Amino acid sequence: MLPRTISMAILFVALPPSYCLAQTWTASFSTEWRLGLEEVEPQFFRWPLQLITDQKGYVYVHSYGDAYLRVFDANGRFVKYIGRKGQGPGEFEVIDQFFVDSKNKLYINDPINDRITIYDHSRESFVTISYPLYIYKAYSIQKDSMLLIARLKLNKNKRLNKNKRDCILFITDNKFNLDHKSCVARASLFWSPEDPLYAMLVRRGAIRVAYRQGVLMAAPWLYEGVLFRLERHRDQWQATRLTGLHPGKSAYTKLPDGTAPWDLSPSERKHMFFASGPYGRLALRIHRRSLGVFALANGGWGHFSIDQQHDPPIGFLEIWDGRGQYLGYAELQSPPYDILWKEPDRDTFYLLRWQEDLPVIEKARLQLQRRQ
Repeated sequence: MLPRTISMAILFVALPPSYCLAQTWTASFSTEWRLGLEEVEPQFFRWPLQLITDQKGYVYVHSYGDAYLRVFDANGRFVKYIGRKGQGPGEFEVIDQFFVDSKNKLYINDPINDRITIYDHSRESFVTISYPLYIYKAYSIQKDSMLLIARLKLNKNKRLNKNKRDCILFITDNKFNLDHKSCVARASLFWSPEDPLYAMLVRRGAIRVAYRQGVLMAAPWLYEGVLFRLERHRDQWQATRLTGLHPGKSAYTKLPDGTAPWDLSPSERKHMFFASGPYGRLALRIHRRSLGVFALANGGWGHFSIDQQHDPPIGFLEIWDGRGQYLGYAELQSPPYDILWKEPDRDTFYLLRWQEDLPVIEKARLQLQRRQ
């Protein structure tokens, strides 16, 4: 399969005033390989929900409805399955999240069995542990440390619950032990508790994060032009608001109560979000959402978002330097539906696209170049 290239242009704007000297850049996604074009397993996916890579270059994929992971090598060739349906060792009722630690051990979260299973490749063994959090996303950020988008379960430590009950970003050890320094950011940093969507956003862990050398960048999933840069000073994490595209513009429109998917046309349903829970039933028309924020290989930060008010939707890549200075943005003519993963230290991305109603995973490299 020949590589496919998607081109875009970046305008890096200098310091104010905006009409001063500017640098024009080009960027492209060069596709290395694709998975999902064959309608048979292991290459066929109902809906890829999560993908990660490990230190040896293996690619792990979980698709909707599967109680196992599929493992591919760095060239997209299938290697093996991990797990199966059940409650015994190496079995899962539901796979919710998974990640690798600094020792390349694989952690697989099964909320139905209320446990995390650790898979040791070298021994081909499974060990289970309990944990005090509902985990939405987890990253190994340094030796024996985890960055978690999560919220606390109810437990007997009421004092800790009271102090951390609205925390949504944690840093813990690899056994998920919590102390008074574990909380990085509370949910109220990203959304107002008076917002009727607050409970839903907290419950779904609706932020995107990236970490590098003690600095965090975080973007709310419903993107309204504001990101947050978090840095630790002594024992406190300090947050700085960074403004990008569409500042202050609402990312959604709430539809009338009782709106159901079958009330909408197929084209409208693609841009809708339906949720129910303790916050009631909600139907939202999404205008702008974050696809993820990432530490780029050049030392800067990149944030991908998609504007769904257009047909076809328009994607954007916003750029900040390592200090948080906004540099500009690129328009993506063919944005992915989602960005599943970025390899550490390289601008290699795993994109989710749709081709003839099939979900396709693309391994693609992001290239930036200054125009002459």
